[in-house]
Amino acid sequence: MHIEADRTMGERIRALRRERSLSLMDIAQRTGYSVGYLSQIERGLSSPSLRTMVALGEAFGIGLSGLFSRGASASEGDSDGVVVRASERGRMDLWRTGIDKAILTPHDEAFGLDLYLMKIAPGGFSDEDFFAHSGEEAGVVIEGTMELNVAGSSWMLQTGDSFRFASNRPHRYRNPSSTLPTQVLWATHTPMDPAKGTRMPRKPVPLRQNPDGTFSGGPAEVDPGALSDE
Repeated sequence: MHIEADRTMGERIRALRRERSLSLMDIAQRTGYSVGYLSQIERGLSSPSLRTMVALGEAFGIGLSGLFSRGASASEGDSDGVVVRASERGRMDLWRTGIDKAILTPHDEAFGLDLYLMKIAPGGFSDEDFFAHSGEEAGVVIEGTMELNVAGSSWMLQTGDSFRFASNRPHRYRNPSSTLPTQVLWATHTPMDPAKGTRMPRKPVPLRQNPDGTFSGGPAEVDPGALSDE
């Protein structure tokens, strides 16, 4: 099952790259990942993390929502870009980190808002590193428990608890349970380019927290105290 999920995702990534007449080297330069690693993803030999998928979506100019292997687009069927039927949801199985993500909104770069239903397996997590990018995020835990860490502050969220934060603040999350799954309804908003009428690049950056509470690993060190929701 997992092997098939990796193969399906790899085939979609290869198709998107070839549609844009891009080489693996082009994608490597845009994402910072090696040609060898990208080749393994395309051949279904490596399962990418959520952070990797976000970087690939940016490299293709379609965002994360454009990478889902199934689901309705804004121009398909009779939905008029408004409705996604339950049977048409695009899914992304990031099984190595225990994340199963379904997109609930039609993919359309003319809109900045996406809504996801995310299932986190026991012990599942977003990434070992923190992650920062442009935009905003909000959500509600609809089943189980989730530990959310934003800029070094951690919260244990139970069923019914909700959250919101600016995505440029370093963040990560996990399911702390060893036996019970977690489900989260998760919304993301990407800033729009008013001149083009499309989403602006999210510019994802992986970060590690230093002993003094600052973050490093991206283009510049990040002090969580200097980051705000603006």
